[in-house]
Amino acid sequence: MKLKHIIFLIALAGVFSCSTDFEANDILDVSELPGYVAFDAPGTTVNVENVVVTETDGTASVTVEVPTGTLSDVTVNYTYEGSAVEGVDFTIDGASGGSGTIVIEPNQSDFQNTDRADIVVNILTDDEFDETKEIVITLTSASNDEGALAVGRGGTDFNKTATVIITNVDCGFVDFSGDYTYVTTDYFCDGDPLTGEGTLTFTGEDAVGQGTFTFSDWAFGTYIQCYGGDVDPNTLSVAYCSGVTSVTGEDSFGDSWMLNNLTVAGPNLSFDFSNTFVGDAGETEFGTVVLTRSDGADWPPITN
Repeated sequence: MKLKHIIFLIALAGVFSCSTDFEANDILDVSELPGYVAFDAPGTTVNVENVVVTETDGTASVTVEVPTGTLSDVTVNYTYEGSAVEGVDFTIDGASGGSGTIVIEPNQSDFQNTDRADIVVNILTDDEFDETKEIVITLTSASNDEGALAVGRGGTDFNKTATVIITNVDCGFVDFSGDYTYVTTDYFCDGDPLTGEGTLTFTGEDAVGQGTFTFSDWAFGTYIQCYGGDVDPNTLSVAYCSGVTSVTGEDSFGDSWMLNNLTVAGPNLSFDFSNTFVGDAGETEFGTVVLTRSDGADWPPITN
């Protein structure tokens, strides 16, 4: 007999016994509820929400509960599989080789919460770029001193599995520095297409593999054409992480720059550039550029 539920039903009968119209047998059923274990999910939810962590979060956990309560320790067996590699991407306390066990201890002093325990996943960092990985944990069997307990909500497949998703934090740096030729069109002072040469220089890599680069001419010939001078790149950098780029810093005039609509086609990289400059008459600076690598090699995947 599950002690928690008997106490609750007796208390419920005591509350309603104050009414002369109440018959306890109308609602009171003291038959033992069938025991089962399942992953914890809020309310009547039948699917456990995915637990999403990054490689640097340290741990993730999923909770296994005995909603009907227990008078003795419940041993729960489970298996796990997925794209994450044990020993490389994760370890699990009390588990190895694709299976594990946890023990849920009874807590008769708490009538509000079910008896429960956590499966703890230790997240490992690999300092390498890789795709999002997952671990799918499935409850397989459970038992206590009274015998076997069903797994899944009410002995069904609901809340029988839980998924931990590990997202990548490493950038997968690619060095695509080198010389290029450019063609600039549709620029702010409205002239013929501009052609020229330039260099994309590698300037550094951080701890998670994000690379930074800078152009020798961030205006791609437009400042020379429109103003008779060039733009000093100063602290402007293109940051590259897993194919995604962003521009950081300001030019020597205090303006930030943006590269949008980046498209790679073999050795050609096209994009629109603009910055935050606004002149006295409301004029702005912008243009469309096609860069062609001088070495003929393909650009890596680049988006913004």
